Amino acid sequence: MKTWITQTALGLVAFAAVALTSCEKDETRVMLNMGAAPALTASASNAVLRRDDAAKEAVTYSWTPATYGYQAAVAYTLQFDKRGNDFKAPKDIDAGSALTKTLTVAEVNSIFTDLKLPAGTPAQLDVRVKSSVGASVEALMSAATSLAGTPYESREVPKDTWALIGPAGISWDTDVVMTYNFDEKVWTITTDLKADFFKFRANKKWDLNLGALAKNAPSASGPLKTGGEDIKNSEVGNYTIKLKFDEAEPNKSTYTIKKN
Repeated sequence: MKTWITQTALGLVAFAAVALTSCEKDETRVMLNMGAAPALTASASNAVLRRDDAAKEAVTYSWTPATYGYQAAVAYTLQFDKRGNDFKAPKDIDAGSALTKTLTVAEVNSIFTDLKLPAGTPAQLDVRVKSSVGASVEALMSAATSLAGTPYESREVPKDTWALIGPAGISWDTDVVMTYNFDEKVWTITTDLKADFFKFRANKKWDLNLGALAKNAPSASGPLKTGGEDIKNSEVGNYTIKLKFDEAEPNKSTYTIKKN
């Protein structure tokens, strides 16, 4: 008899515990569902990005407090992504517990470049603010707004600027200016070449020039030396030429040439 009473009592206690837990879970769900995402506003939808204005303010973002149905310490993060990328790979800017964040021209420019958007090309970003109270609670996201801008190249170009020169390009007096590729660390140009000679020279002067190791050497990719011989291009066509200048040891410089 005692055993039956004991089992019954334990069953009632277990049932009450399950019921209480269920109620608590229901209550938690209700309280979380009462939350409201932050609403984001921006002082500008177009950022004017210029290197000379790097320290100036570009845009200020403000947002309403997120609510979770209970008192919580909320942290905010501004998220930026390429237009239409659905924030699959956003650039995050931490805002802490603040309800506003001002970004300088340099900071906005870095966001564009960190998202692999090329300098000098107009682009658009999607922007939203994320609020979170911890890993166990789903973050709340604001509706997205947009930011347009044309990023500038913030990296410094090497002190010597290079060009292709010679009648294969235009003439021995006219430079065909090359562009520095920061990712490959080479000077590059895609241009039409005649069947004639060319060399490379720096800063539109002959003080520093690079040529072939041997006279009448054909235009094949390879090593260069300062004051070297003219390079012979044997076939008319459109070429991509890349010059890798070794600033520490110029005679270790190399070039590649490829017909397109």
